[in-house]
Amino acid sequence: MKACIVSLSLLFGTVFGAVGDNCWPKVIFPGDYPDPSIMRDGRDFYLTWSGGDSRPGLTVYHSQDLIHWTALSCAAQTFANPIWAPEIVKIDGKYAIYFPAKGDFNPPRKWNVYRVTAPEMKGPWSMPELVVANAGIDPGVARDDDGTVWLWLHHGKRVKLDTTGAKAVGQIEGKRYRGWRFPEEWRPGTKNLTLESPKLFKRGGWWYMVSAQGGTGMPLTAHMAIVARSKSPAGPWENSPYNPLVRAKSASEEWWCTGHATLFDDVQGNWWAVYHGYRNSFMTLGRSILLAPIAWSKDGWPILDKSGRKPLPPTGSVVVGGDYDDDFEGDSLSLNWQTFGNDVSGKTRIAEGSLRLVAVEGASTSGEGAFPGTVLLFKPSAKSYAASVDMETCAGVRSGLVLFYDRGNYAGVTTDGRDFILRFPDGTRRCEPNPFGRRVRFHLRNDLNRLSLYAEGSSGRRTRLMDGIDVSQMRHGKGRCKNFRSLHIGLVAEGRGEASFGSFRYRVTALP
Repeated sequence: MKACIVSLSLLFGTVFGAVGDNCWPKVIFPGDYPDPSIMRDGRDFYLTWSGGDSRPGLTVYHSQDLIHWTALSCAAQTFANPIWAPEIVKIDGKYAIYFPAKGDFNPPRKWNVYRVTAPEMKGPWSMPELVVANAGIDPGVARDDDGTVWLWLHHGKRVKLDTTGAKAVGQIEGKRYRGWRFPEEWRPGTKNLTLESPKLFKRGGWWYMVSAQGGTGMPLTAHMAIVARSKSPAGPWENSPYNPLVRAKSASEEWWCTGHATLFDDVQGNWWAVYHGYRNSFMTLGRSILLAPIAWSKDGWPILDKSGRKPLPPTGSVVVGGDYDDDFEGDSLSLNWQTFGNDVSGKTRIAEGSLRLVAVEGASTSGEGAFPGTVLLFKPSAKSYAASVDMETCAGVRSGLVLFYDRGNYAGVTTDGRDFILRFPDGTRRCEPNPFGRRVRFHLRNDLNRLSLYAEGSSGRRTRLMDGIDVSQMRHGKGRCKNFRSLHIGLVAEGRGEASFGSFRYRVTALP
């Protein structure tokens, strides 16, 4: 088992050298890392993103060169509700992460904003505290020169906070910024701009707000990042004549649905943007985090820098998204693993060099045919990859290896020691005899959205269970799935008892 520091071994040149030093944007977090938020403190950059209903939540990564990143901590280990787009800041001498989540006491679609704080980014992090109820999503925080702290939210809403940024001290005001009216032909239904993700920063005598518009999903050209500026973080705002800052213009581009940007500078005075996007034709991977350089126009507006620029000098060897081994040593899971929701809390443990999943039985709340058991997820990073794991199941338990989107959408294999139960992307099932018994090694390959599965016995003999099954429609945006998730590699167990997993291997077989 690995420690809580992510130790991925993919080399810098493997990921970025193949596309050239001046090819932008660069993908720095390949895989599903939506709604990134980044801040700089001296030479140090800290980044987090939306965790949705996966846990641990709000993983904080650290870098000094914007390419090599190391996981430091998780700021919301046990928070019960799904976490959406966060804001990571330093305010009143503390590190803080603001995030929206549905409150237990609220009607549907009502969102509270919470925050967690810590003296250092490595923690310890406080328990989440309510900042403002029934507020909205996508918080952005800024402190004016006079000490006033403003919290901005989606749809141009704002509310004033106390001087520490801990609590709202006024009423939520709506439509204080109305966004940028993009050309009518870009997307039908432009009356709904889907204005989100206000991220504020100051440069010179101006405050700038970078927002997302157009919605995150399809059509692939709708999502964008826009810029406005004001003399105060309270507004009023004027839009940039160079909008949009970021937008995919056609299906031929490498990145689709690009937006949700944050702008920041480095110690050398260079400016950068991080934002998310779907890889062309690979929405199954989710939204990756992209890095691009920013230039400034003569009249003081940020624009994408087309001249090319090298990142800061490398300071480490950890690049997110490479090969990964886990032998489940030690006494805790690494931060590479996530639970799905909070219903498996306490149902995973490390013992004697193996991962034990306590199986869950009973009906799922996700509908007929949905998987009701315990799920542990690993996030893939590339168009093509392979994974394998040793597994032993006990009587009364079905366990296995799958590609998992949600409980109603998964594909793979489970076994009770007697049969292999195959689940296909359309929900159909097939049973085949299991000649290997309760101890088996499963091998999974996803080659360009084509799933193949094999089972291997202790003698080394293999049997093929699936071959080239199309999983490309297991995605959001005109696919068969809903909600903003992605395909993960899943270790699963269902029934009553325990399943044991060991010697997990993940290999990138095509560049991210």
